[in-house]
Amino acid sequence: MFTLASSRTFFVLSGGGWSHTRLVSRSNPQTSKDAMRANQFHDKFDLLLTPTLPITAFNIGLEIPENSDYGWWPEWVTFCYPFNLTRQPAYSIPCVFTAAKLPIGLQIIGRQFDDVNVLRAATAFEIVYQQKMPVAPISVN
Repeated sequence: MFTLASSRTFFVLSGGGWSHTRLVSRSNPQTSKDAMRANQFHDKFDLLLTPTLPITAFNIGLEIPENSDYGWWPEWVTFCYPFNLTRQPAYSIPCVFTAAKLPIGLQIIGRQFDDVNVLRAATAFEIVYQQKMPVAPISVN
């Protein structure tokens, strides 16, 4: 089991995905343990690939999507901020688009201080995949 701590809550990555387990303080020593576990993961694997987010974009100005089960923002960015806490470089790149032309991102995470390998992988993905970005409608309210 790999746990990652935010400033207010633990999220646990297990077979079924992330789950909210309990509140903690920002100075929790768990963060250091999680960084050590991340380093152990990267002893065996060069990169970790995850979705960037578990949802697509929603209306600007909202902390959480309307009509969702999310209570606050860390519940929908669970694949992003934990890697800041473990000090791992990460790169997000659109890899596919929904029918509504909203991006679904691929996140590439590397071991601590291995930014070069993350950037190489992202560049290789862009070269091989060559995703054509859709033309997004621009509107000003």
